[in-house]
Amino acid sequence: MTLKRLSDLPVGVKVVDYDTKYGGKSIVWRIVDKNYKGYPDNTVTLISNKTLGQRRFDISSPYYKNSEIRKWLNNENGFKKGFSNDFKNSLVDTNLDTESGYVLDKVFLASIYELAFGGTPEKEFSIFKKGINAEAKNFRYADEYWWTRTKGDGKYVQMITSSDRLGQHPCDYDMTEVRPLCNIKNDVLVKDEPVDGAYKIIWNKPPTKPSSFNLPEKVISRTETDISWTKSTDPENDPISYKLERSLDGGDFVERYKGSFARYKDIIEDKGHTSVVYRVTAIDSNGNQSESLTSASIPVSDNTIPSIDTASADLGKITTPYSVSYKVVDPDEGQTWTVTESLDGRVLKTFTAKVGTSYTSKLSAGDWQKVLNGKHILKIEVVDSDGGKSAKEITFEKDVRKLDFMLDKKGLQGIDKMPERAILSMSASIPSGASIKIEITNNALDDKPVWQDCTAQVLGNEKIFFANKAKTATQWAVNVRVSADKKTATEVLSVSSIGGFYD
Repeated sequence: MTLKRLSDLPVGVKVVDYDTKYGGKSIVWRIVDKNYKGYPDNTVTLISNKTLGQRRFDISSPYYKNSEIRKWLNNENGFKKGFSNDFKNSLVDTNLDTESGYVLDKVFLASIYELAFGGTPEKEFSIFKKGINAEAKNFRYADEYWWTRTKGDGKYVQMITSSDRLGQHPCDYDMTEVRPLCNIKNDVLVKDEPVDGAYKIIWNKPPTKPSSFNLPEKVISRTETDISWTKSTDPENDPISYKLERSLDGGDFVERYKGSFARYKDIIEDKGHTSVVYRVTAIDSNGNQSESLTSASIPVSDNTIPSIDTASADLGKITTPYSVSYKVVDPDEGQTWTVTESLDGRVLKTFTAKVGTSYTSKLSAGDWQKVLNGKHILKIEVVDSDGGKSAKEITFEKDVRKLDFMLDKKGLQGIDKMPERAILSMSASIPSGASIKIEITNNALDDKPVWQDCTAQVLGNEKIFFANKAKTATQWAVNVRVSADKKTATEVLSVSSIGGFYD
């Protein structure tokens, strides 16, 4: 359903809220003016399309200010009894001039001047001004006449008749009809096409006000600041977007972002600012806006942002552990700099660095084995003591297709008796197309151990009998080594554990 605002409609057209009724029937209104001089700003003036019932003006006085008809028009149990809550909430108090002073009402009668009978064109409603009086005559149905709020002579009140004449009747004349007017907010929505000659009012409510900001204690100029806020909800579940505005040093708010995300990375591009205030407004798909959420004032610093200087960027495909050299660069003095190295979001180390000193980010062989094949990001971030920060990201793709390892010789246990047999078990994933070789030795402490292929025995869960019977070292010791190759395999090749016993 496409909607438009009431202010978008031309003067003279009919509008209707089917839930706003008088005498059990929906009231059809006509637009007689928009932003009428002397009436509240941003309003549209409506008059009932036809006269609605017959009322006595008053029993004693023709002055509108104290009249019974005025009280009836604005009483919740009077004329407004059949109004919908939405329509009543959209009515705007209007300051009206009368012969006995100004009154403030939501529903009222027209004056003879507004209806173009008083010889004061500057006071006439747009629909009655010269050039469109033909449209105004559409209001004058046969045998109709209605009260105005303008006093006549003595105890008389001016009336408008169906034959475009001005008349007077005593204030206690009880057969005269009424054509109420009201001012309504101009952002009320209507269907974009009339039905049965009238535009239907749609009471679409705005989204809720965002409840809070997530902001830093200090903003650093010329660096990204992450601005976020709580999401709004919409009563009709309409799609919601947000408008983020910024005020620098108490100046005007300037739009920085408009979209569906509840966060934005803002940058104060220039030096010299001391404070910033943010403001966010939720907007539904019909253009209804929530109340704006305004942040507290946040101090702005012109601190120079430190940076990471490195020749590394994209390392491409690598088969061995990376080694990335870098330095911290910052012209500011008297600060401290904290560097954090992380791999795929996992912190590797954090330390206090010095400007100009060369550092190296690298992994041990053991940690490198834990890194899976595929693409990875090494991130080196530096933060100075004033909150300025920047980061350098180095990408690489681990592409290790062979697996080779054995137990560390330093951790082997020497024994005096020669091991004669052993049993090994292994937990591994060996995909189709890959190969694996498992070897064992019983003279592992020798300079040149004798390695024996035991792949078949390990995979078949069989005993291994050592063929070697000699050693050059003072003691015997058992060690195992594994070599594997993915070859044509596309799935992961891995060995998670290997162990056993010997005697």
